[in-house]
Amino acid sequence: IQAGASVTVNALRSLGIYGNVSNNGSPVWGPGELKFSGSTMQLLNAAASQQAGRIWMNNSTTGSALRLMTDIKVDQQVTFTDGVLDLNGRTLTLGTAISNGTFTGQSSVSYINSNGGFTKVFTNTNTTYIWPVGDTTYYTPYSLQLTSGGQSGATIQVKVIPGMQPNLPASIAYLNR
Repeated sequence: IQAGASVTVNALRSLGIYGNVSNNGSPVWGPGELKFSGSTMQLLNAAASQQAGRIWMNNSTTGSALRLMTDIKVDQQVTFTDGVLDLNGRTLTLGTAISNGTFTGQSSVSYINSNGGFTKVFTNTNTTYIWPVGDTTYYTPYSLQLTSGGQSGATIQVKVIPGMQPNLPASIAYLNR
C-alpha cells in the first residue's frame, strides 16, 4: 500500500492475503478481518503500528507462518486455523480499553511465538484469560484467572523467554526448556 493510500475492510467482511504485506499508507485496516493464508512464511511490514478488527491465520508452513515487522493492535479476535504467528520482537495488542478481545483455535501447531515480543491483552472483566504463546519449539500457553477488583482498561503483557527469569534469584527452581 503506497504512502497516502488506505485499505478499509468493513465489519463482517474479510480481505484474503496470500503473500507479504507492505503498508506505507494508513495503518488502520478497519473493523473487518485480515485472512492470512498460504504455505510459505508471510511478512507484515509497515511504516507504522497497524490496527485491524480481526486476524485469521491459516498458513501451513512449518515454523513461522506470519512474521510481524511492526506492532499490531487487533480490536476483536485472533483466530488460529493453522500456522505460528511470530512476533519477531514486536507487540500484539488484543482488545480495547472497553472491550476484551479473544483468541480462538489455538493449538500446538497454531499459536504465538513470542520471539522477544509481547502479547498484551486488555482485561476488562473478571474471567480466565489464556495467552496462546510459545517459542520456536514449544507451545506453552499462559493462563490467568482474575476474580475480583476493577479491571476496566487494564492490560497484562506476556512474553516467553528462554532460561531463568532475570529478576529471580539463582536459588529458585524454574522451568528451562
